[in-house]
Amino acid sequence: MNRKERIEKLKKIAQQAAATTTTAPAPNSAGTPAQTAAPATPNSPKASTLLPTLNIGWGSNIVPFIDDTIQSFDAATISLTNGKYNFKSLWDTRFPSGTDDQYVTPTKDFLKLFRKVYISFLNSGNAFSKLLAPADMTNKINSILDAQEFKLMLQQGTTFPLRADQVRQKLMSMSSNIMVL
Repeated sequence: MNRKERIEKLKKIAQQAAATTTTAPAPNSAGTPAQTAAPATPNSPKASTLLPTLNIGWGSNIVPFIDDTIQSFDAATISLTNGKYNFKSLWDTRFPSGTDDQYVTPTKDFLKLFRKVYISFLNSGNAFSKLLAPADMTNKINSILDAQEFKLMLQQGTTFPLRADQVRQKLMSMSSNIMVL
């Protein structure tokens, strides 16, 4: 089976899985994620819109994965905070530490994890001036996967608004695309 046939077969499998579960979307033929199950919020633009230099730092083939991941986190944040916070409101305040103090676990841990994503993937909101080295990209992804808050999210299973297995799948797809740079 050649590469094109394998890709088509994987697409069919992913479509069948998506029809029966709410797993993260499979990448399309361009290697970018398909539309996520988490709804985009009208008040929260994509990360790449707020940080136009994201392409410089991560490369254009990785940015769609970051946007997709952030939008999933955004939808979960809105749900967990009853609409008090979303990605845009946290972005505007530079994801202040202590935002999570008013919440109990697991919401508190989730907000801490979202802050780590902001710091690692979005350079704390600061402009990127050059492309990150592949090793740095991988380290940033692994720092999220290895975070205690992520491990706690894994324990929540399907009862949590954002499933950790979906996040892990998105980050692993992101990681596998680093090699394409």
